[in-house]
Amino acid sequence: MFVVTLCAFPAAPPTAPSASKQLMNKMESSVGEWLRLIFSHVHFPMFVVAFSINITVNSAFIVLLNEIVLFTFPGHQVDVGYMGAVVLVMGGVCVFIVGKCLDWTKKYYLSSVIICGLGMVSVALFSAVVQFQKHISVVYVAVALIGATLTPFQGVAYEYAIEMTYPLPEGTSAGIMNMASQVLSIAVIVGMGVLISNRWIFAANWMMTGLTFLCVVLTAFVRPDLKRHKLDT
Repeated sequence: MFVVTLCAFPAAPPTAPSASKQLMNKMESSVGEWLRLIFSHVHFPMFVVAFSINITVNSAFIVLLNEIVLFTFPGHQVDVGYMGAVVLVMGGVCVFIVGKCLDWTKKYYLSSVIICGLGMVSVALFSAVVQFQKHISVVYVAVALIGATLTPFQGVAYEYAIEMTYPLPEGTSAGIMNMASQVLSIAVIVGMGVLISNRWIFAANWMMTGLTFLCVVLTAFVRPDLKRHKLDT
């Protein structure tokens, strides 16, 4: 497949698929100039932080789910494995649904705020359930809601960032977002790991809730023009 793709497929189609892509193809700038232009968009750095927080909470939740659940429900290792599968399935289904809705409506701001808000509610519910609820079935519901609300934000965020940094290359903006999210994820997971190792499980849970609240606030203040969408329409 690699050889066939390399030999038979052109590097790019003869005509651009959209007016926005045609304009981007005409741009010739260095990486340094692209970075300068990207960060000249006042909304983009704020949105990078919001995106990084979402990825961080999602990553920390997956990585530390075993320790968090087993602290309150010892002996339920099998259930934790099933919970991880529930997160993946719910995330995959909801990513598809949200992506289709975004294609139809182009409501980037509204979609981002709603998804972030639902993510905050889901993480808060999970934190409360783990701390106060003694039925493992309720934890399954909270975990499913987290998978359904945190994961879809990533796809929306990439599209939203492309809109606000247009006509700069999508790869540059996406690369910055991924780099920032990885750095923050490492720092937060290490910090939460320290809390959990000292048996401050509930503090770690509410720390995730506080981060999702900050994500909602930052996303609510991001109101850029949809430049690519305006050109294509």
